[in-house]
Amino acid sequence: MFRQAICVKARELFSHLLTLRGFHGKLIIDHKQCEMKIKVSPGSGKGTRKDPRSLSGGEKSFAQVCMLLAVWEAMGSPLRALDEL
Repeated sequence: MFRQAICVKARELFSHLLTLRGFHGKLIIDHKQCEMKIKVSPGSGKGTRKDPRSLSGGEKSFAQVCMLLAVWEAMGSPLRALDEL
């Protein structure tokens, strides 16, 4: 139940963060395969969601930061640090 609650919160926050810049997307979490995937539609395109690898550099970075922030917020991490490598 705890794992499911974290997933729901992360999915909702990810979608919310994307909409702040007009994006639409979905966070897909598969516990059996131990995978997390994101699908994103940049701009106002609500149609097909793209794999992040096919997005432009800025779109990809924004989607990835949204995913990190959503997971961190859902899990309640006491520390947050982002560094550009």
